Amino acid sequence: MMKKIVCIVATLAMMLIASTTARASHTLPVDSGYVESRPVVTDTTTHSPFRYDPVVADSIISIFHMRDSLFFSLRNNRVDVDSIATDTLLPTDSVVEMEQPKKEKFVRGLTNYSYIAKNEWICGITASYTGFNSDDSDLLLLIKDFNFTGSLFGINPFVGYFVADNQCIGIKLGYSSTVGNLGNFSLDIIEGMNISLTDLEYNAKIYSAGLFHRAYLGLTPGGQLGIFNETNLTFRNGVSHFIRSNGEGGMTDTKTISNEIVLGLSPGISVFIMDNVGASVSVGILGLNYKHNVQYIDGALTGKFVSSGANFKINILNINIGITVHI
Repeated sequence: MMKKIVCIVATLAMMLIASTTARASHTLPVDSGYVESRPVVTDTTTHSPFRYDPVVADSIISIFHMRDSLFFSLRNNRVDVDSIATDTLLPTDSVVEMEQPKKEKFVRGLTNYSYIAKNEWICGITASYTGFNSDDSDLLLLIKDFNFTGSLFGINPFVGYFVADNQCIGIKLGYSSTVGNLGNFSLDIIEGMNISLTDLEYNAKIYSAGLFHRAYLGLTPGGQLGIFNETNLTFRNGVSHFIRSNGEGGMTDTKTISNEIVLGLSPGISVFIMDNVGASVSVGILGLNYKHNVQYIDGALTGKFVSSGANFKINILNINIGITVHI
């Protein structure tokens, strides 16, 4: 490749010298853009037939400059367009500028409409209830004489203030009650091996208080429908009793006092059913908890233990339906 370029440059130089030598008295036109004019000088000492021609001299200089620029650019594996254009006196409009590609901006069509305005107060209440009866469910074919009833009830009044559009912080109180009664339970695993339980009772009452933050996303321009995500930090205190038969005709009561800190995440949907009244449905999907428990059996202290855990799942026992009033 290098040899071909050198041959081409040399051929162009010879052709240019031959063509310009025949025009001994050639002068550049005024509008050619060449500023310097040089007189024709004859060598009177040696009476040489060759004459000094400025056109030939400038052409040869330009060709050598072009050669040096090409060699330098090829040696560095690139072609410098600006240096070649400058050395060969190319017009400025012949230099091509490469435009940098522009980054495309993604438009996904998501718009966060104003659902609830800043400086607005809300107060409301959420409630949940779940009931279970063994008569309504075929649990397992192995279980015989299964008689169980249970219920879970919770209520949470709250008040909040919107510090910005669609951003609310507030305080929430809570009360929940869990009751379960197992009358009979019999399980046959293999022949000669079975498990039988009777007269078991469990009940628990839990009180709670905490802070919450709700971030709303308006789905309609008029602010009728929106979704939200609630993050709450809650402190709970509760007492539970597990009562069972002791085999001697009496009952044994195991009492547990628990103190718990919970960080929860509850997304939901909200809709205005009136101008200042809205309804919402939310479900708990994440919970981080730390619990300290103290246990008593028939009034005597038997032990203390600490537990912690995390859940990331849809909790069907933590589905809340609520009513909010906006002021």
